[in-house]
Amino acid sequence: MKADRDDAPSYLRQGGFKKTAKIWAIPVFLGTCIALGLLQVGSSLLLKNTVQSLAHTPPPQAAPAAKISYSAPVNDQDKWDRVVEEQLRRDNPQALIQTPTDVGPKTAPRQTVFHDQNYVPRGADNVVSFHTEPELYKPHEPAQQSVRVTVVGETQSMKEKACWPSKEGSVEKRNCKFDVGLNYRDRN
Repeated sequence: MKADRDDAPSYLRQGGFKKTAKIWAIPVFLGTCIALGLLQVGSSLLLKNTVQSLAHTPPPQAAPAAKISYSAPVNDQDKWDRVVEEQLRRDNPQALIQTPTDVGPKTAPRQTVFHDQNYVPRGADNVVSFHTEPELYKPHEPAQQSVRVTVVGETQSMKEKACWPSKEGSVEKRNCKFDVGLNYRDRN
């Protein structure tokens, strides 16, 4: 006996993909639109509060150039001189030490204008001075040493001893080594 699909009750019949797609397409589209709308409203409210708070804060004021003070550059020699003078004061408090009144930098003013009339040659920067005359290079001859050669003989395993007549890499040699390995268990 043969039954048709139309004879089954409606709750047992399957509708197919097209019917279920039509049923779910509209609710999915509406839910997506509502979620995107809520995200848009929430972000605009958040940004509105942030922009308003930024608008009411005053911009930072830059300090005038006259108020900016730079400390005088101190080189390592000046620091070392101060340390030595302080130690001398601690060691000998009665000694009268004359400290220089000019604490400013002791270097010459920087040159800012360059032309032929104020050019002063400095000389070479990378110069090595030798206190003694350099010795001429003399290649030394390597010392003749005798070389000892020790030849160590290799002991062949039982597999190699038993399977020597077969060709290297042949199936016969492979099977022979396999049998010797199983039967004698080489312990070398």
